[in-house]
Amino acid sequence: MAEESVFKEEDIPVFEPFTFTPEKFKEGVKTQGISNLTSSIVEMQAGTAAPGLFSYQTLRNGQAPLLNFLPGFKDLPIEDRKLTDEQILPFFTNVEDFGGEDGSGYLAFIEKAKRTAAPGTGMLAGAVAGAKAAAKLPIPHPLAKGAVILGGTVLGALTGDFLGRETSDFILGEEDPVIPSLQPMVNSAETLTYGISMLGTPWLLPTKTGSIGAVRVLDNFKKISMGRNADLAKKGYYDFDRALDIVAASEGLTNSLLTKALRAEKNVGLSRFIKPDPRKGPLSLRVLSGLEKGVAAAGKGARANPSATLITEGVAIGGASGGAFSAEVVFPGSDWWRLGFEVAGGGLPPLALKPILTGINKGARGAFDLFKRYASGDP
Repeated sequence: MAEESVFKEEDIPVFEPFTFTPEKFKEGVKTQGISNLTSSIVEMQAGTAAPGLFSYQTLRNGQAPLLNFLPGFKDLPIEDRKLTDEQILPFFTNVEDFGGEDGSGYLAFIEKAKRTAAPGTGMLAGAVAGAKAAAKLPIPHPLAKGAVILGGTVLGALTGDFLGRETSDFILGEEDPVIPSLQPMVNSAETLTYGISMLGTPWLLPTKTGSIGAVRVLDNFKKISMGRNADLAKKGYYDFDRALDIVAASEGLTNSLLTKALRAEKNVGLSRFIKPDPRKGPLSLRVLSGLEKGVAAAGKGARANPSATLITEGVAIGGASGGAFSAEVVFPGSDWWRLGFEVAGGGLPPLALKPILTGINKGARGAFDLFKRYASGDP
């Protein structure tokens, strides 16, 4: 048991907690280290108390007289009163340990999930609203249109996230930092909640191309550069049908793209293997066209295979959440490593799962078709 204290209860001051934001606390731990940060805070707080009541060292070795006045410590032997840095911080700061018991990780996870629900929902709503508003702007060039839609989506998402955070702080109060050992759970909860908020994204994607216009413009470009009698026209021969094709296909093409399409010629010699075929359109336009087709294909796939899409998205979200947890354990405080682990955790498991789900889906459809044939008496 601890030695009898010479201090009385009236000697214990009311400590004003040292307040951190989560970002400032993470920065402090990263730059100073948890021990140095805790030590400096304790020594500042000790300056407001009676001399000898406590110090960083006596809190660490369990001999601080202050512990005699804290619930659960007075009757403990010295060995059991020794405090770690993470146990000391909540006494003098707003850093949360959620009771420090076995269930504290679960409580930290739930708290962060609650706080992230509003920002996650706001981010999705803002992104959809921003994309729809930008898509309505009369911008003819697909590259400019794509950039504007992307900008509108990002701006809408950031605005929605900001408003969601403000709402969360208004309802739940300002967020407090957590002790470093709980930070992996907090990061995991944040990533998981954002992911769940975005779970409906595949079903919000368009099923047809046209929002950007890249596919249409590229098709028109090819109709001119690779259409009927295109080679003869480049050699100076006039063809009426060819002229009609050019007039019809030039819709949506800028003067620059139209000129490129008219002058595009097939690569010859080694250039065929080195340079992209100019008749197929500028590389930037081809990439944007591929993205537009890919988004439409994803939208169609989600609607055609809702169960497989939901499973795949769920696995990706869970993998990203696990990646956020792992990154904080291995590289604490690093946002870049967290992003890398989230991308890897969210991308690799679905890739491995896709062929399995495809096989299951085909097998299920085959079995259903076979059942229908037998049920109809036509095996």
